[in-house]
Amino acid sequence: MGRPNRRGVLGGLLLAAGGLALAGCASRSAARWSQPMRTVPLTAMPDQGNQYWKDISGAGYSPDFRARFDYAAARVFLTYATAGRRCFTGLLSATGLKPNSCYQLKLIGKPTSLWGASGDDASNQRLGYAGRWWHAWPGDAWNATDAEYRRDKNKPGHTFEGYLFFDFFVTDATGAATVTFASDSSYHVIWKTSQRDRRRKDGPVRTYEVGATSVRLYAEYEPRRALPGRLILPAGHYNVQFNLTEESFHDQWPGWALVLRAEDVEFVIER
Repeated sequence: MGRPNRRGVLGGLLLAAGGLALAGCASRSAARWSQPMRTVPLTAMPDQGNQYWKDISGAGYSPDFRARFDYAAARVFLTYATAGRRCFTGLLSATGLKPNSCYQLKLIGKPTSLWGASGDDASNQRLGYAGRWWHAWPGDAWNATDAEYRRDKNKPGHTFEGYLFFDFFVTDATGAATVTFASDSSYHVIWKTSQRDRRRKDGPVRTYEVGATSVRLYAEYEPRRALPGRLILPAGHYNVQFNLTEESFHDQWPGWALVLRAEDVEFVIER
């Protein structure tokens, strides 16, 4: 369920005078922001794990495409508000991704046990309690519970990465996308309605066309977390990673390859 790799997990633009038009945190209605904006590139992860080689309709990519595709050639830029209330907001613009492919948007913590002086344990913990925990060390990595985090976080050698999967998008037939976002949701994984019926607490269904095929997707809500659209991040300074993770729809194991990231994303959630 959104399982990341080992190291580093944990993975229409309207510029107007005075701000960027973004989704509002609580209502997702358009709101004009005047906070300072920062733009950073995403770079390919050094270890991209087991990539998913099908589009959202289930059609496999050709051998030629697989041989020449490289995330290092993608051009992906994150523009985000460096301060705001309730949630992290911004815009992602991308070319050179896989066509008709689904990607998760994640914020991932930087525990000092992995990142040293450039890490931030406070924002790592805030993300974990808003989303999930990745027990990155020692031994085999796995998703951990709040109770496991509280029990083992101060034990020598144990490292937990907090991460928040808050939205997703699907590229067009060329592998491009432009996405506005707000981190107002905490999700577990993405499903096709052909795999699992949407349940009351899950995110809304989104419909995509791949040729003559309609594909309906939705994000499953993360149990024991805020309902979709209602997540409010705790106030404070955040020093985190922004990550794109491939969605593999439980079609392979291991899945959910973390493929691109910006390592140094800093913003403030105001009271």
